[in-house]
Amino acid sequence: SVIEDEEEEEQQQQNRADAPGGDRAHGVWPPISVEDFAALAPTQEQWCPWCKDEELCKRQFLFIVGVGRSGSTTLMNMVNFLPGITIWGESKMMPKRLMQMQWWMDHKWNTTNGSEMLGRMIAMSHPHENLRVFHANVQEMMWNMWVPPAWRTDSTVRGFKDIAWSPQSAEWMAEAVPCSRFIVNYRRDTTTQSHSGFWARMKKKTGASDAQILQKVGIKTQRYIDIAGRLGPRGFLIALEDYSLDNFDRIAAWLGSPCRFNRVIHLNPHGTTNVLPKPCEDCLRCPVPGNAAELGDGEADEVGDESDIMQSAALRKLFSKFVNAVGCAVAGLHDNTKLVAMLFQLGQRHVNYGVHEAHFEALGTAFQLTLREHLGTEFTKDIEDAWTMAYKFMSSIMLQGIRMGLAGGKGAGPALEDSGSGSAGKRGAGSRAAGSDSAAAEAD
Repeated sequence: SVIEDEEEEEQQQQNRADAPGGDRAHGVWPPISVEDFAALAPTQEQWCPWCKDEELCKRQFLFIVGVGRSGSTTLMNMVNFLPGITIWGESKMMPKRLMQMQWWMDHKWNTTNGSEMLGRMIAMSHPHENLRVFHANVQEMMWNMWVPPAWRTDSTVRGFKDIAWSPQSAEWMAEAVPCSRFIVNYRRDTTTQSHSGFWARMKKKTGASDAQILQKVGIKTQRYIDIAGRLGPRGFLIALEDYSLDNFDRIAAWLGSPCRFNRVIHLNPHGTTNVLPKPCEDCLRCPVPGNAAELGDGEADEVGDESDIMQSAALRKLFSKFVNAVGCAVAGLHDNTKLVAMLFQLGQRHVNYGVHEAHFEALGTAFQLTLREHLGTEFTKDIEDAWTMAYKFMSSIMLQGIRMGLAGGKGAGPALEDSGSGSAGKRGAGSRAAGSDSAAAEAD
């Protein structure tokens, strides 16, 4: 049966994990490139170009496949910020239950054994199944069940997240709902994950040891990674440790949205909700029809008259990115090496935006004026000196990235030196990276 197949597969994965050199024995999983999955994106003009059945392809669905305490609720809410998409919370194993219902219909007792006359049916008689009708009814039920909230009037894609998928139920859902996509979410640090409250309750309920819980998390993680691999262009795989603005922008593009995010909003159990967030005016930016420059990230805003540096598009873009980097540095990873690498790569990318060294003097002036305006009387000489030091530290690394970019080189960035970094260096973080603090908040 379906259940027996799943149990057999789990036992096989457990045997591999028990073997010498088995799967992720230390609870740390290697990174998988998000870019690889982003590159598999279907054509953006169609949600499901592979779907050919007119009846079964008229509704668009999106499902989140997440391991418990891997950031699936954060992922759900971030995706819900995108126009046209409504994702709800846990379905309580709906994919598995619907798959089992089909299996029951397709069981050896699914016919009347020729005894179709009234009074001659056997105890397990069922009508001959029509899978196409069954799948159409499944879609109808889910579409009417996962209705958008009243304030979301633009929803053309519906779905839910669930942490109780299996490779079989995911493949079944892909068959029953062919016009669908899946975002698969896991966590590389399964050791920390296995100590979260969710898995602690599982441990208490089952009497399992720490090692057994870690092994179970590892098996489930591998299972979900396998699901993403089987889905091909219909699946997008992302780890909690890879939650960043860049990668959420990749998800938006993969979903066919022209919008881009301004920030990543992490949720923890004390703030977790299965209710969609209300529209967030500053969470993302979307282009005005006919004006590609509104995004501030495409090619349209990189052109124009650059003779006046203070009015140049390149400076506006640089200011936006730099302020974002400063905010994340203050609240971020507290990891100098990651901060330096991020700033260096940020500088390299800005070569393509027409930024050059002269912009940084103007940026420093604009940055100080902005702080003075917003802080008012609180902008003391000590604060001014501290921010001046922070700006010099961050801009010097970005300039190194720009110089290397102009020279045609690539690299992770300079090694961090203790001297001259000041408090900014000690409080460093990544501008578009979600790090260990954010990951811990999501888990705990």
